[in-house]
Amino acid sequence: AEKAIVADAAKGRAAEATAREDKAAMLKDKADSGMELVKNCERCLLEVGAMLRQLGQGLRHLQHTRYAQFADLKVCQQRLHLRSEAPSEEARDVAQQALEGQLRGISDARTELLSLEGECRRALE
Repeated sequence: AEKAIVADAAKGRAAEATAREDKAAMLKDKADSGMELVKNCERCLLEVGAMLRQLGQGLRHLQHTRYAQFADLKVCQQRLHLRSEAPSEEARDVAQQALEGQLRGISDARTELLSLEGECRRALE
């Protein structure tokens, strides 16, 4: 009877040890999964940071391009102003039409650049 009690106690301790080992293995699997998730999040964070830097650089490039067109716009406006003050036999000659076309083109391009800048700003927020 004493041997049976000792054997039962040993079986109980073995079962408890097995349960602890199973629980430890399950916790280790969960910890490994958590670490993998953390590593994936870190990679994503680095990629998002890189994309934000590229977006910021793109925004600055758009701004510089728009600023550079400002000088072209002012030159075109000044030429049109000077032509409007000068006596002219033909009000709508080829040069006048070219200047007006250039003014429309520059204005449209600047409007588009402003729109793209706005999109970049919204994406950066």
